[in-house]
Amino acid sequence: MSINRLEVALLQLYKLAVFIRGESGGHDMQKMAILEQCSRAFSDCQAASQAGFDQVNSIYTQAVSLHAEELQQLQREIERASEQTKMDWENGQRQLEQYQQDVERYSRQMEDASNALSQAHANVPDVGNDIGRAFMFLPPVQAAMEVNQQRIEEARNRLNGAQYQLQNAHNSRIQFMNQQNELNIRRAAIDQLAQQLPVLQATADALSKQSTALLAGFAELREKATQLALLMDEMRNGARDTGAQSWDKDRFAEGILRLCQMALIDGRVCDEVETMTNEISSGYSGQAPSSVAGLLDEVGQLARNVAQKSISG
Repeated sequence: MSINRLEVALLQLYKLAVFIRGESGGHDMQKMAILEQCSRAFSDCQAASQAGFDQVNSIYTQAVSLHAEELQQLQREIERASEQTKMDWENGQRQLEQYQQDVERYSRQMEDASNALSQAHANVPDVGNDIGRAFMFLPPVQAAMEVNQQRIEEARNRLNGAQYQLQNAHNSRIQFMNQQNELNIRRAAIDQLAQQLPVLQATADALSKQSTALLAGFAELREKATQLALLMDEMRNGARDTGAQSWDKDRFAEGILRLCQMALIDGRVCDEVETMTNEISSGYSGQAPSSVAGLLDEVGQLARNVAQKSISG
């Protein structure tokens, strides 16, 4: 997190506050080494804030895209799938009703064919009784028996055909019943997804609002981190170009306090800033110069305000 990097940078800055506690003089190399460490720490803070901003900006872009495009596309796809499934189910129901009618029709045909076969078999002895045993081999009698046998074969064929058609109708009906069950499961899944869509919409709205707020926060943090890094580099370069000894304690104290003032953007850094101001204030045996004292008052008041705001939310 960028705030954590800012806390680390302020801890590095505290080393400089401790170093200038006494009267400045000598130790230029040590002083410049601390300034370099502070500069790197604030540069790291700037880089972290930029990375955080880029990451949140990516989330924000995705949230806006999800809200504006993908959710609408999902809703259209759900509506199309629901309509298509409904149409398939209704067509299936009509086909299922047709197969049910076929089953009933072929059942009646099979029953009629079975009755006809039974009747044809029952007519065999009647033919024999009508003509008498003595005349059963006469051509007319044989013709009558052949006709009756033909009726038996026809009735058997009709029965077999009706059984075959009935079995096919049964199989088709079962197949369509399975398809209808699958469509019912699909319809239930689509309906459930449609019910979840408002929840997803609300989540996307909340994510969009949160990412907007986060983006604004990171934009401010990035701007502050950039200003802090520039101010720190200005202090380091000024001390390096003119010689660290030419920068007295007051000048370093003013620079540190300005950095603290700019860094007070979050309640989590208030402790580090307070420690720093106490260190600078106690570094003067008497009254601090007016420029330093004024900054101490301003930074102290700002730190209290930021801390109070952080507590109250």
